[in-house]
Amino acid sequence: MTLQDVTPGPRSEEFDEWVESARQLWDRFNEGEYEVTPQYLDSDIEIQDLPGLPDREWHRGLEGVGRWVGKLLEVGTNPRVEILDFLPVDQERLLFEAIFRAEFGKRSELNMPVEARVYPLVTMRDGKFRRMALFAERKEALEAAGLSEA
Repeated sequence: MTLQDVTPGPRSEEFDEWVESARQLWDRFNEGEYEVTPQYLDSDIEIQDLPGLPDREWHRGLEGVGRWVGKLLEVGTNPRVEILDFLPVDQERLLFEAIFRAEFGKRSELNMPVEARVYPLVTMRDGKFRRMALFAERKEALEAAGLSEA
């Protein structure tokens, strides 16, 4: 199920640029480039841990994003994000649907591939990611975005 059956919010003039920035950011991440880059991230960014991670919390600032990536790499290897769909929410936010994949069990002999659908709700500022809330459930993400199914 994608976001195609959801009534979108107003489309910002920058929406296509935001989508391209998101694709570029996640492409770099998928290539193993985990360094924090201000090219895509607002200096005051807030990013939430993936649903299901222990001690789930918010990370703030560029250093916080570094901790977020570090936390992912502590519990798993080769994290990847496949973007499935994007949807405008309002003049500063977009919602996307993605699949997060990784090999979990890094600290033990058990390496188990994990795949989870996630719904990041992203707030943009001056063309950069300002806030990213991560939801495991589509319904919860839609409610947080103030959107409804068509």
